[in-house]
Amino acid sequence: MPRVALTCWLLLLSCGQADPSTWTRPEHCEPVTPERARDECRAAVAPEVFRQDLGAGERWVAGIGDLLIRDYAWLSVTREVDLRGKRYCDRIETPELQERCNTLVSRPHLLQQLQKGPPPKGKRPGPEGPQAPH
Repeated sequence: MPRVALTCWLLLLSCGQADPSTWTRPEHCEPVTPERARDECRAAVAPEVFRQDLGAGERWVAGIGDLLIRDYAWLSVTREVDLRGKRYCDRIETPELQERCNTLVSRPHLLQQLQKGPPPKGKRPGPEGPQAPH
């Protein structure tokens, strides 16, 4: 019976490694398998790596093997960390993602909206009180 318990525990532990909600730091990605899941983890963690060290972030994203996931990581970094220019948009090889990235950096109001996020739930812009539409 202890062998079954150990096997179940190891199975649960290995499943936890591929849970995207646990991918918050670079060291969470290395034990993740298969390789595509590891690439997805690296893309999810990329903005945090960039915030700590720009050079390490560039190497981190360049190490992503899947082209589409790597392009998404460049877009995420542009959107979340480096909003000043097309620096990382130029590294995107997928035309649709590169176009989206270029659109974001060329429209500062979109970037500001992304930084601020959506308005708080329950709050609506416009008049409040008796004159407000129902």
